[in-house]
Amino acid sequence: LGLRDLFAEFQSPPGELVGQLNSPTEIHFGELQEVPEHNRNKHGLVLMGDAAHACSPSMAQGAGMALEDALALADLISRYASTAVINRAFVAQRRDRVAWVRKQSRDRDKVRNLPPTVRNLMLRNLGDRLYTRSYATLRKPLI
Repeated sequence: LGLRDLFAEFQSPPGELVGQLNSPTEIHFGELQEVPEHNRNKHGLVLMGDAAHACSPSMAQGAGMALEDALALADLISRYASTAVINRAFVAQRRDRVAWVRKQSRDRDKVRNLPPTVRNLMLRNLGDRLYTRSYATLRKPLI
């Protein structure tokens, strides 16, 4: 299956841009994977965003989590001088939020992978409530 085939019915700009490709570009599909939990702070290096806790993009959370990580780290750097203290506090502060986002993403993936008839019926009848509830926690202040 090529990109041109997949985007053949799309309106511009995606359809037009993909239609201009010179080669029959193939699409690679792979299973979504998470970055496993690990201590992501070593030798003063702090991984953030998807480098630290990538998961399914079903909540479109990648950039948001990276920004939250940056804000949390900046706040800790402004309060503490010790790199070791900052690293421990950062991991502790982000642990619950990252776990929550991962769980939400997994739950959404389960719904997305239901048989189409069941999935579509469920989302048609409960979708607004499910999405409102799942995003409510993200509207709470981080710091």
